[in-house]
Amino acid sequence: MFVATLTLLALVASVAFYVYVERFSKILKHSGKLGGPRAYPLIGNGLLFAGKTPAEFLQTVGRLIQQYGKCFRIWLGTQMLIVITEPKDVEAILSSNKYIDKSIEYDFIRPWLGEETAMGTKVNAQLNTESEYVQAVKDITNLVQIRLFNFLIRYEIFYRFSANRRKQLEALKVLHGYTDSVIKSRREELNRAAGSGKNTVVDENENELGIKKKMAFLDMLLQSKIDGQPLTDLEIREEVDTFMFEGHDTTTSAISFLLQNLAKHPAIQQKVFDEVRNVVGDDRTRPVTIAMLNDMHYLDLVIKETLRLYPSVPMFGRKMMEDAEINGKVFPAGSNTIILPFFLGRNPEFFPNPEKFDPERFNVETSAEKTNPYQYVPFSAGPRNCIGQKFAVAEIKSLVSKLLRNYEILPPVGQYDETFIAELILRPEKGIYVRLQPRVY
Repeated sequence: MFVATLTLLALVASVAFYVYVERFSKILKHSGKLGGPRAYPLIGNGLLFAGKTPAEFLQTVGRLIQQYGKCFRIWLGTQMLIVITEPKDVEAILSSNKYIDKSIEYDFIRPWLGEETAMGTKVNAQLNTESEYVQAVKDITNLVQIRLFNFLIRYEIFYRFSANRRKQLEALKVLHGYTDSVIKSRREELNRAAGSGKNTVVDENENELGIKKKMAFLDMLLQSKIDGQPLTDLEIREEVDTFMFEGHDTTTSAISFLLQNLAKHPAIQQKVFDEVRNVVGDDRTRPVTIAMLNDMHYLDLVIKETLRLYPSVPMFGRKMMEDAEINGKVFPAGSNTIILPFFLGRNPEFFPNPEKFDPERFNVETSAEKTNPYQYVPFSAGPRNCIGQKFAVAEIKSLVSKLLRNYEILPPVGQYDETFIAELILRPEKGIYVRLQPRVY
């Protein structure tokens, strides 16, 4: 019996190894034609990123782009990544329904976000930047970035026994614990309301005039059903965690860089303020409507220019599920494509004088955004683009216009920090500092 079991296991292992070698050999066959740095057996190009901090990651990738062009491959262990900053290649990938599978790197955040604030509760991240929840978000994004380019702990078998895995579990305990407690508390409230015959959701979603307000996203999830079955707490947690992160940190990054650039460029700031004042008027207490936000056209340009230079998500990926010939190059099945909005937006071929902050570059018919939309993809593009981009822009406009109506944004006393950390979200290494001065008008 033991011999038979051992033989069966050996047979299964042999078949699995054969399939892996066949698949790997197909990838290997096409990798040389793509070009890229010299790779070594087992570790690939892992040494290029070994010991690199998140701040050094973008510098390393930038040097590789300068050396190998707008499409090349790198190996992290036995996993091949195809780095692309050629808009035609980006278009072929993002515009197609065939290439919509997320790259393997997304597996690294699945323990946190699952398969995919909406909660009607406050994290108070601004008032308490050292809260457990805020620190846990910082920790887990840093751990994911380290894992992305560490050729050894990319493999689950090695990561499982690493110190980073233990740190990740500690962060997940905080993140999931907070979300679970909110879901549990709100579900109990709804159950109590149902038991007493009161419709708490309706009551809480009406203002003092009896006008219905919009329901919190969490309440919608708690009352939703799929195939007649309510969502489980785990399913709800995955959705809530996704909205908390993707709808919060990304917008925070964009607003921070935008304010920094308004401080650096007072003439541009004055032009934005003049537009806001013209649209809203001089009454600082007047609420801003969606129609008003839509009329702030120059602020639109400033937001676009900010996201060109500082895309909130500096890179994202797609997994090739089948061989694909794209613009004369073969992207083999099993490889992962990495798209880099950070470098797309800084290419002088598409954006002359790319380091200059110039919102007007988006105000002409020949702008890169209009000649080829895939040169500018801060929200991704195609069938898997960001579903919240319009909301994000409205959110940025709302906050910035409110701030400018009340304050002038001044540069810090010291120098600006121009070193970026490319974690899941783009951040300045040492934070962003500006000064606020009450605006007189």
